[in-house]
Amino acid sequence: MSETIHVLIIGAGITGLLIAQGLKSAGIKYTVFETSNPDDPRTREWTLGVHYAGTDLESLLPPPLYFRLREAYTDPHHVFPSSGHESTPVYNTATGEKIHAIPRPDTINVSRRRMRKLCSEGIEVKYGMAFTGVEFVGNEAVAKFDIGGKEESVKGDLVIGADGTRSVVRECLLGAEKAKRTMCDLELYTTVARYRDPDVARRVRSLDPQVAFGYHPEGMFNMIAISNIPDPEDPTTWEFYLANSTLGKWIEKMENEEIVERVRGKSVPLAEPWRSSFLEMEDDMKFFNDRLYYWIPQAWNNHDGRITLAGDAAHPMPPYRGQGLGQSIRDAAILVKSLKNIQEHNGKNELAKIINEYEEEMIKRGGEEVEMSVRTMTMVHDWQKLMQSPFMKFGGQKIADALKKE
Repeated sequence: MSETIHVLIIGAGITGLLIAQGLKSAGIKYTVFETSNPDDPRTREWTLGVHYAGTDLESLLPPPLYFRLREAYTDPHHVFPSSGHESTPVYNTATGEKIHAIPRPDTINVSRRRMRKLCSEGIEVKYGMAFTGVEFVGNEAVAKFDIGGKEESVKGDLVIGADGTRSVVRECLLGAEKAKRTMCDLELYTTVARYRDPDVARRVRSLDPQVAFGYHPEGMFNMIAISNIPDPEDPTTWEFYLANSTLGKWIEKMENEEIVERVRGKSVPLAEPWRSSFLEMEDDMKFFNDRLYYWIPQAWNNHDGRITLAGDAAHPMPPYRGQGLGQSIRDAAILVKSLKNIQEHNGKNELAKIINEYEEEMIKRGGEEVEMSVRTMTMVHDWQKLMQSPFMKFGGQKIADALKKE
């Protein structure tokens, strides 16, 4: 084996943890740093779709964890069809009519919280360390951290910024102006809902056991997705991830009661069970008034392969094609495979080459997905353009595969 590589991973989200799992399995030294503290858990929950990423996930997670992947599913009890292929139904929420079914090949839905928990098993994370910058000394990268007002430096061979959409590493690489995200002109409200009436829960889930999309001719998008099924026999325990969005300026500083009132008002004209999904949920549900951003990746100076980006830090995108997590997993798989090859054969002198190759492919792939997701976000709120949406045409397929069929 050649010289040992030490990788500094900034961010303990799913992307950073998957990179760490892959490096650990390959015997490559790594350290994960996270700004937050372990006793300050991330309270937000999302239902995430993982498309075409099964092979990548299998290459990153050790077999004992990969075989437990079902623990992260939104519905661990779900029985997939023998073909392995499902589709997502699309409804006209003004009439309740099912108007389309989007192919969902080789797709699983996971809980963000449970997926992160699974990926964190066996990974040591240095919490409470806020990345502030990096210096390059000789062949090393020296990452700087703030720990409760005290500065600490850590040396490594490669810094990977996996610190999410508000990436400090991205800003460090490109400067504040070039790294700045673009805010989407969108009102988006989300919650995880339960229903005291089991019949309401059954009606809401009757749209689809996993996820359903609803579009209103006046430009409103709704999504109902399973978030958690603790007891498949007791509908009052079922949790649903609900989203409601329309194009328009984000409304700042809204209290939860205001959001609930606004969303319920927007739900009155909807057909059942879309209407009940919002009107019949428990009153204590916490709503989020989400701001969405995107950033189209561009080339940066990676300082001879000593610093790079991955996941949402590299290509944040609106969720209207459901590609964010899959793209992040792809980044992690490519990075780990390349670093493993260096560790086994070529040594540190090949870092610049493999990071340049990774970034060239990732920036093109990620940039295409960001642009397509932004276009899709606009089109799914325009009834006339809806059927031309890439999401309607391609579903969860990879862009390259989909375009070959065009």
